[in-house]
Amino acid sequence: MRSCLAGLLLHGPLCHFWYQGMDDFFDEIELNQWWSVFPKVAVDEMVWTPFWNGCYLSFTGLLSGKTPEECVKVVKQTFLPLLKAGVNIWIPANLITYGLIPQESRLLWADMVEILWCVVLAKKADEIEH
Repeated sequence: MRSCLAGLLLHGPLCHFWYQGMDDFFDEIELNQWWSVFPKVAVDEMVWTPFWNGCYLSFTGLLSGKTPEECVKVVKQTFLPLLKAGVNIWIPANLITYGLIPQESRLLWADMVEILWCVVLAKKADEIEH
């Protein structure tokens, strides 16, 4: 239930603005050729992924009764392991996202991949607790 709420209240709205902002930014700097998929994937991996991981773990942690300090501890301890795990899922997924999926369908595609990613996030958070 916590993951559903995180998706509904945070991931959906935040991703909508993220994808729109990415397109607007890359259009503004006139980097909208076919190969612009690679810098988009890099920015997504270096900016969005750590941001979202922290949001998800903090939000679900607070909903499960953790203190803010406990949530920060989990976010810090999982930061690098999640970045490493994310490379295997999100780089291929984002090559598809930015290379093949039209902007208006990206959120739906990302949400499908996000289901798998939430399993990874929850597992890593659980490993920290035990």
